[in-house]
Amino acid sequence: MGLGKTLQVLALIADRKSKGPTLVLCPVSVIDNWASQASQHVPHLKVYVFHGSRDRKKSSLEDHDIVIASYATML
Repeated sequence: MGLGKTLQVLALIADRKSKGPTLVLCPVSVIDNWASQASQHVPHLKVYVFHGSRDRKKSSLEDHDIVIASYATML
């Protein structure tokens, strides 16, 4: 912990923004951390947290650069 892995991945996502949205799958316990770090370090990227009961807004997913979801949501 504390090695800057999230920040390194955010930098990579920012570099590859032109290739389309990036899906980040992570445990529920770190979803808020991912969203917070993204807003702090790459504020120019649009983040969408895809989590909760039956959230299926496909059109809005395409308008974002980073989509953060939990493993359980993807199952």
